[in-house]
Amino acid sequence: MGDEAKERVLADIERRRGKVTDDHRFIAGHDPEFLREYEAIYEATLGEDVELPVRVREYVAIAILLTRGASDGGIERHMRRALAHGATIDELFQVVRAMILPGGAPVFNRGVSILRGIAKSEGNDGSGPDPS
Repeated sequence: MGDEAKERVLADIERRRGKVTDDHRFIAGHDPEFLREYEAIYEATLGEDVELPVRVREYVAIAILLTRGASDGGIERHMRRALAHGATIDELFQVVRAMILPGGAPVFNRGVSILRGIAKSEGNDGSGPDPS
């Protein structure tokens, strides 16, 4: 597969997700067919609303990613996607809060730190409920 396949899969990601990451570009440069297949799995599991709304599936993904030590950027993208699908900063805090027992204080603190950065960028200083 050449540059045409790479550009096609990246354009599809841009259309569906609204953004192409550097990781997407890297993977597409090496194996665009793998990226296409990965995206199909992504859509089937975290894609559009089905019986379990996207925001709720994102809560699950966030919790797993936090406990597995995923990158801050990846966790932030899932938090922002949950927000885009109707979640609130307060709900995301509850997801992070629920991680203290299974994940421990380091997981909780990391989640709070990432969420605090998002809240600040959204005009919420993080000291209380979402301004509405």
